[in-house]
Amino acid sequence: TIGISDEELQQLLETRDWPYIRCCGFLYIRFGCATEKLWDQLGDYCLDDQEFEPSKAQSFTISVGEYVEALLMDERYYYTTLPRIPVGVKKKIEERVAPLMQYRKRTAANRKLLHLFRESGAPVEACIRGDWREATVI
Repeated sequence: TIGISDEELQQLLETRDWPYIRCCGFLYIRFGCATEKLWDQLGDYCLDDQEFEPSKAQSFTISVGEYVEALLMDERYYYTTLPRIPVGVKKKIEERVAPLMQYRKRTAANRKLLHLFRESGAPVEACIRGDWREATVI
């Protein structure tokens, strides 16, 4: 093992300056974490919208969240086989990953309208303990 501490790993995952360093941390988890704990370790990062170019050979960008999702769902990382995830664990991960694309679309749409909710008095709806209530921005 590399012998990285939890605190050092957290620093890798949380650095916002270099997405490639974050990806090293995600890979470390994917290769070294017990499969039943993968979602607990990586799930929170699946909606991360920081963008980067994963490969200089192919000119395209993806979000860190999409990168993490691929680590959870794919069996290979480029030309390297990732550790196998047992079927039961894989199904649970698939259930959690299924709505992510919809969440990303909603986030993008909401970002376009965010300016409307910066003004005091703007009408909004809020979900409080499962109940939708009408409210206004203060």
